[in-house]
Amino acid sequence: KNRKCRDPFCAIIYYLHVCGVIAAVGYIFGSYADEIRKQIEEDGSQQTTDPDSLDWTGVYVAIPVCAVSGLLFGLIWLQVMRLFAAFIIKLMLFLNCIAWTVLFIIGCVYVNWAMIIICGLLMIFWILYTWCVWSRVAFSTALLKVSCKIAGFY
Repeated sequence: KNRKCRDPFCAIIYYLHVCGVIAAVGYIFGSYADEIRKQIEEDGSQQTTDPDSLDWTGVYVAIPVCAVSGLLFGLIWLQVMRLFAAFIIKLMLFLNCIAWTVLFIIGCVYVNWAMIIICGLLMIFWILYTWCVWSRVAFSTALLKVSCKIAGFY
């Protein structure tokens, strides 16, 4: 089996995004670090703000636990989507119709014209969209099952 990266451009974009998030967190924390230390000193909740004297055990435990639990949740959710693909697709179509209908009714009860117009148009759109794509649910189900199986390999 060939498991090398088939889309290096997207991999590079992904890693640039991860680096950007890390840099943003570092920038935000760095710019507010003095304020955080002052707040801690004022509250008296910490006796020292020296980073060397703080206990980092919780951080070292939390990061791998979060990573592993996120991975497990993702794998479980992939299996749920694969097993109940048709039900999930039909449920999402129905819930969209129901949600916009409920919001339309709420707009009518409160006589909010903007809400009535917007929710009424979106309600009609989602009802018509559901009616138009209903015959394609079986095909979408097959695609979702295949994509979940493929994603599970990687």
